[in-house]
Amino acid sequence: MEKRFLTTKEIAFYLGLSQDTIRAWVRRGCIPFSKLGSAVRFDLLSINKWLKKKECKVPNKVF
Repeated sequence: MEKRFLTTKEIAFYLGLSQDTIRAWVRRGCIPFSKLGSAVRFDLLSINKWLKKKECKVPNKVF
């Protein structure tokens, strides 16, 4: 069974970003996250949906 909730370190690795970038995005509310007490966790399903919405559609005639 795949782990669904990830730490800042794990989500940074998953996205190929630094932990500092993830923390900055959390402070600005740019990335979906949950607070469990004082711990910040990232729901993998929510992150994947968020990434899907961020995809850019490239028109056929651009290239």
